[in-house]
Amino acid sequence: MLKKIWIKHIRNLSETVLTFNPDQHIIITGENNQGKTSLLESIYLIGNLNTFLKGSDQDILAFDQKEGFVGAAFQDADEQKVYIKLRRDQKRLIAVNEKPIQSIKNYKASKLITYISADALRFFQESPGFRRQLIDQFIIRKDPQKRPILNQYKKLCQQRNEAIKQGRPQVEITAYDEPIHQLGEQIRRLRQALIDQIKEVIVPVIKRFEIIQDKILTIDYIINDLGAHRDDIQVSLDQKNVALHFSRGINRIIALLIYWALIHQIQIQHNLFPITLLDDPFIELDEKNKNRLLAFFLEQMTCYYATVTTTDTTYFKKGRPIAFSRKRSTHTLLDKAKLLLNDVLIWIKL
Repeated sequence: MLKKIWIKHIRNLSETVLTFNPDQHIIITGENNQGKTSLLESIYLIGNLNTFLKGSDQDILAFDQKEGFVGAAFQDADEQKVYIKLRRDQKRLIAVNEKPIQSIKNYKASKLITYISADALRFFQESPGFRRQLIDQFIIRKDPQKRPILNQYKKLCQQRNEAIKQGRPQVEITAYDEPIHQLGEQIRRLRQALIDQIKEVIVPVIKRFEIIQDKILTIDYIINDLGAHRDDIQVSLDQKNVALHFSRGINRIIALLIYWALIHQIQIQHNLFPITLLDDPFIELDEKNKNRLLAFFLEQMTCYYATVTTTDTTYFKKGRPIAFSRKRSTHTLLDKAKLLLNDVLIWIKL
């Protein structure tokens, strides 16, 4: 688990050091553009060695800086200390326990730091390609040995499309059909298995929410005759498509539960306890459903929750508030009454 993080010149963060007790939840509150998401992004970077936002290392660096740094200490078997140095127009440097990282693949497999934002609703709003990609990402995260299957299928589909564009003979084009079909069937079985697993764990959980507790949830894998690259995932309540027939609030509850269920599969597969970075994902939910969903998340995983509202600090009222400024800060204890509007208040749940 994460014990300490040091951040310097990342996005709008000048220099920040935070120390945590492992397994503690935190809630980060503050106005917009104060560095809440930048803090979450830095924590995600230290666990995944990449950012959840689009862009390169140069985009992560503070605008007027040539270098940026993120360091962290983990409480695990190796007591890992990780250091990432980002350099403008140069390759990044990554060190683990003061030595150059030996295997990025093994390092990333040993961490489960995930990010869920207000954009979770995209699961229902985006095209089938978005849902397929999400499921495929978690298939690979669960079993990295499945990556070649997905990559080879994508490569063959691209080669076939290119052959069609070039006007190649029909015999060359049809030569792709059988291997594409075989790989596609493997991918469909993998997707179906993961969908069945997430449905199994979500169904009991929806009983917590009065608004949907008496409804029957189904998650169906919809096969397209054109191939696995056109398939879709459809979520229904009482046989009604959730995206089409239910409110944004219900869509959001189910989308967030799907993300949790996907994370849960990685957790049980690799015996990892997750740190989940929540970037105001509960917007649009009424207080009752938001509170129940947040309470459930806090039961299931360590949560670092960033939000613009201070009302949710009631879940952390037994904790200690910490002042956090995007200019320069350390983990200084602070009375709630001393909160400044231009600072971020971090409540650590004890």
